[in-house]
Amino acid sequence: MSQPKKSTISNIFLIITICFAYSIVFGLLFIFVHNSNGSIGNTLGIVFGATALGFITTLLYYRMNVSDIDKQKIKTIMTTNAASYMVLLFTIISISINPDLVTIFENTIGIWFLSIMGKDSFVNSIFHSPTFSQMVKNSSTDSELINYNFLLTQLNHSNIDNFIQYFSQNQNPSTDDELKFPFDFSPKFNSDQNTRSGQLMELKRLITTKRSVGYFVWVYLTSIISQMISMIAVTMHN
Repeated sequence: MSQPKKSTISNIFLIITICFAYSIVFGLLFIFVHNSNGSIGNTLGIVFGATALGFITTLLYYRMNVSDIDKQKIKTIMTTNAASYMVLLFTIISISINPDLVTIFENTIGIWFLSIMGKDSFVNSIFHSPTFSQMVKNSSTDSELINYNFLLTQLNHSNIDNFIQYFSQNQNPSTDDELKFPFDFSPKFNSDQNTRSGQLMELKRLITTKRSVGYFVWVYLTSIISQMISMIAVTMHN
């Protein structure tokens, strides 16, 4: 009676191990293939690369967990895996049609990623708030009071180029509504033109990075779902 339980636990451990290895390889694949411009070639590269990786992973899982593989089974696994990865393809098409879907993860996990990468001090250096500055009693910088990374939610791939162009040309920006940030925060770039250009380009890199992270989370989660469907399907088919 104890053997089935041991077999189930062993199978769960195998799935977790395979999914962990899959995640690492998929992450490397995404870094190699992904382009922030989001071209059709980029989309196809991610889908085909993930599907090929999924096929190899499913073969490995079937061989380790079920039985030996013959040519007919390879064809069955290939077909099942391709059908399973339609979930990933549908997701990529959906976020291509509606890019705002990426915002869900872009402004949460994306900003968190920037924080763990140590970008807090830079963001705090390019934004200023008179109110929050007044609240600082025994510190010399606003960064000791609050993390300003949440201000990056106001910038995205749609407005960052106009934002950079505007602040590249204006030393003393106006207070137009379209340029207002939450509370009384406002951009505070260096007065030196070369330094200011460097700050603006770094800001654009941060916006591109948080967008890429948001996109990655979408394709990663759906690729894991696709892979799980593929492994379960070939097991049930057997």
